[in-house]
Amino acid sequence: MQWRRSIGINRPTLAALSGCSTRSMATKEAKGRLSLSKERGLNEAYRLLLGLCEIMEPANVSSWLRQPNEWLAGHAPMEAITQGKSDEVWQLIHHTKSDGYL
Repeated sequence: MQWRRSIGINRPTLAALSGCSTRSMATKEAKGRLSLSKERGLNEAYRLLLGLCEIMEPANVSSWLRQPNEWLAGHAPMEAITQGKSDEVWQLIHHTKSDGYL
């Protein structure tokens, strides 16, 4: 979880990205394991964060997640993700990789 901290992602943010509770994140950090379904959500959140680190400075990821984005109809990426629209954020990541927009 040191990686999470190194890019400025706090436990509640990672919990929201992964669909887990903050308590589950604390358990993961303390014991190193979660249920399979929670691990899947956590793995998806990590892949998303890695994708974002490929298109921007890691230090900017946390603030970018909270800023309204025109590609997401004015919603913040974090809001889109927690509403089950992570595919739209992935489309933005792929578009940025190919066209350089952010």
